[in-house]
Amino acid sequence: MAQLRPKADANVSKLALHGHARGRLVRYGGLPGLQYRIRLAKPSAGRSRLVFLYDGRTEYAFNCQSTPQRRLRLVRACNQVLRTLKVRQGAGAAKGAQD
Repeated sequence: MAQLRPKADANVSKLALHGHARGRLVRYGGLPGLQYRIRLAKPSAGRSRLVFLYDGRTEYAFNCQSTPQRRLRLVRACNQVLRTLKVRQGAGAAKGAQD
């Protein structure tokens, strides 16, 4: 994670309204990753919760993006997806072999 964080921080910072993002270490579905919460220029008052999980050479990316009108509903849905995430053993290795 330590070697991935600076590049991920730089990439996500390009999307952030205020141009700075620092990932927080997380674990979902048994996989380690980085999570970001950023404000967006567009849509107006938009926010994004970005989660990147890593399984060897495979990266899983989640972007839970919302506006104030639907934020609570989306936050709940995003939490449910991440809380119930299950990755099949070897799924990353099998996908890598197909690339």
